[in-house]
Amino acid sequence: MFWALSEGKGMDINMKKLLIILLTVLLFAIGCTSTQTKNVLNPDEIITQYAEAISNKDAKTIVLLYGGDYEFMEIFSEEQYRNDKEKVVENYLKVIPEKIYFNEIQSKNEVGKDEFEYEVTFKTENGSIFEVGDSETRNGVFKYIVRKVDGQYKVMDVPPYQP
Repeated sequence: MFWALSEGKGMDINMKKLLIILLTVLLFAIGCTSTQTKNVLNPDEIITQYAEAISNKDAKTIVLLYGGDYEFMEIFSEEQYRNDKEKVVENYLKVIPEKIYFNEIQSKNEVGKDEFEYEVTFKTENGSIFEVGDSETRNGVFKYIVRKVDGQYKVMDVPPYQP
């Protein structure tokens, strides 16, 4: 079929239509399977990707997965950057004083329709559990709400804050 074109032979009009339809369907299928964001419909995967993005200080991925308010994170950015969500998250991540790594999801509870509460832990470089707070209120378990927003699950809470 394809070699006939290179030899100068004509292609039947119906065959051309079929080829165009097949190419269109193929391109559509490729476009539908393209993963431009890491967001999927499974809340467990969303919280895992979010925690890994925190570990990697990957502001772009955090912005894709975050569905909450940026007001608290904005206080760590200069005024001129506050409309740039990625820059706001990037600056906020700088308040985490050490490298932390996603450790595990300790629990998951369904708290409403399409809404889940997760308890997540992180590790430090030396393998100990990452904790925040003073000596009386130290805590290494971080709670995150994952809620369906506009058809996709989003994390509603900011990364761990270490004053």
